[in-house]
Amino acid sequence: MNKELTPNQMYEKSLDILHKYDSGSELYPSHCRFISYFAQRHPNKDSLFEDWSGKIIVRKHPDYPNKCFWLIKNDGEEVNFSLKYCKAGKYSSSIENFRVACHTAIREYLRNIRKEYVEKNQLYGMFHVHHDKITFLSLIDNFIKENKINTDTIKFCKDPISFEDKNLENKWFEYHKENAILKVLSVEEHKKTHSKKS
Repeated sequence: MNKELTPNQMYEKSLDILHKYDSGSELYPSHCRFISYFAQRHPNKDSLFEDWSGKIIVRKHPDYPNKCFWLIKNDGEEVNFSLKYCKAGKYSSSIENFRVACHTAIREYLRNIRKEYVEKNQLYGMFHVHHDKITFLSLIDNFIKENKINTDTIKFCKDPISFEDKNLENKWFEYHKENAILKVLSVEEHKKTHSKKS
């Protein structure tokens, strides 16, 4: 499938597909197949496609004004990914690896928060754990500054990308737990929250 296309050509075609959709729209099956094929080049693909429902939507990024693709997991979690990493087949800097490792460290924690909230309130549908007041990326930046971390010296495990140093991983986990303000929002509430930033 699309083996005749180069990574650059697949990247350009993916951008064309992205711009065809409004935020919140699910991809047509043919577009979904192409994007999921291209995403197999992503450096964190095993984690990305773990428990994938087979659906991809377009949604605005919570920290940037641009739209991006989000894979929908079977439990309702939505995970975004960068097309430029699919084109390159790797992350381009240590800070990007660091951010992914930070997400890996708290992923199960966030899933449990969402699951407990939904079960406790007997809710149905898809919900997200939203970082309120301070964004996830800002939390990471603050953690790096406060602990004087040089990300170029950090070693990572692969697929899923995670911290080799488990003491650092635990330190980040506790920092996030103490400083993050989390809210469980429905898909629509999450969408409205992000649209206010754009």
